[in-house]
Amino acid sequence: MHRWLIILLPLLFCKTASAQSLNLSGDTLHRPFIYGVASGDPTTNAVVIWSAVDEADPTASDTLYWQVSTDSTFTTSPLSGQFITDSAKAFTAKVDVTGLQPGTRYYYRFQSGNQYSALGITYTAPASVNDSVSMALISCSSLFSGYFNA
Repeated sequence: MHRWLIILLPLLFCKTASAQSLNLSGDTLHRPFIYGVASGDPTTNAVVIWSAVDEADPTASDTLYWQVSTDSTFTTSPLSGQFITDSAKAFTAKVDVTGLQPGTRYYYRFQSGNQYSALGITYTAPASVNDSVSMALISCSSLFSGYFNA
């Protein structure tokens, strides 16, 4: 009897654990920007910003507008532009924003129609080599296997 209990308990636990939801839904609050925003490759005067839209029609194209500002309300001299995306670009926008100040925090967002993406925050690299820089790398292993929190 104890032998069966030792074999069945782990199997029961595995079944219970696999039945839990991983909550893998996208960001529906900021639809069609369900994949969020990202930034990277900072230099002293530029940074790359990224987003993608969930497009139902694979033959469509979408004009995305982007904004970058030093304040989160985008009232202090925002930089802006547009990016046309389609299925050939996997409905993504990757914008190299230039003309920025060194060592500065910037807020950015994208717009499609009257919908805005989540607000992103990015930094440009410092101008002086005497400034310290902290960097981190975050990567997921397998989203469907569980949570990999940093």
